[in-house]
Amino acid sequence: MNGSISRAVLKYHSPIDKSKDQYYFGKGITTCQHIASACIEFFERYCAKMKSGDRVLTASFDEVAARAINPVHFTLPSGTDYHPGKKIEWIWGYSLSRGKPVLVPANLVFYPYEAASFDKHIVRSDTNGLASGNNKEEAILHGLLELIERDQVTISEYNRLPVKRILPDTLPAACLPLLDTLNKKGYEVYIYSGSTDLPLSFITVFLRLRKNHSICSVSSGTHLDPVIALERALTEAVQLLPPVVNFEGWFNSGAPHFYTSDQADTIRFDSLKNYATNNIKENIETCLSFMESINAEVIAVDLSRPDIPFPVVRMLATRLQPILQKDHPLRLSIRFFEVPVKLGVRSKVQSAADIKIWPVCGYR
Repeated sequence: MNGSISRAVLKYHSPIDKSKDQYYFGKGITTCQHIASACIEFFERYCAKMKSGDRVLTASFDEVAARAINPVHFTLPSGTDYHPGKKIEWIWGYSLSRGKPVLVPANLVFYPYEAASFDKHIVRSDTNGLASGNNKEEAILHGLLELIERDQVTISEYNRLPVKRILPDTLPAACLPLLDTLNKKGYEVYIYSGSTDLPLSFITVFLRLRKNHSICSVSSGTHLDPVIALERALTEAVQLLPPVVNFEGWFNSGAPHFYTSDQADTIRFDSLKNYATNNIKENIETCLSFMESINAEVIAVDLSRPDIPFPVVRMLATRLQPILQKDHPLRLSIRFFEVPVKLGVRSKVQSAADIKIWPVCGYR
């Protein structure tokens, strides 16, 4: 890391309607990485749009059950009107867990999902698991790690699972220049390690300006290599700095106190296990073994387009906790309630009525 604090923003100017202009944001530890990251986000969103040539099948789950994954395994919103006889749109993906083609709901793949009629919607579309890479395997790994990260962070954040503060003097040398720059710019940096029922740890970084606590951000990173997880959490936390959104709701949730309390246990960074190898295929297989341990099935949908030079995929996984979108029906997975009990944080499973959701600082 060179220690600079900067970001890249790519603006797409719509040739049809100015209201459809879009911004794409990049992060990284060098200027080139900032720009490349913003471009990659643009490629991902472009490839995720529905196109006229997409091979979409309209059918009910009852009609395609032998070839399809039941939509309920992806956790549908509370109060959904979905039923197995409802006709929805499907697209082919490939189950990495079973090694065979499978049909998955198109609503979970395309972003934005624009069906001919609204009754084909079963969830609010998002970008979770949408990823690109230098090759398809790299894209698959990136997307799968994002699914795992969002699952871990969502379950941990809204269940207030305990985290361990990483001892500052044990942090890797690669991150010290950026940490030094943040300190000189007046920021307090809190770094934690969290865990769920998956073997992989995630890193959470909370940044707060000493002179103005409303200027803050929080971000997390998950990777087989803890150093890369920390780099991702740090650079995204920087990317989310002012203008800060959602501060008030997040502040009122008690989250800042949670991240700045001296009550957390501590841990050495070098005690975090590194599962990564230099072989992407082996890294994917390691992630698949983690998914198998919680009976999750992993599916890849190829969204690559001939006019984009990088492969793009949408990764999906059953049983994982989706991201939660405030002011929309919640998608609370079985694991959301089971993990705190499994870890011994709670003695019994909570009810959905007991769950409180708040906006996360820095995210819209």
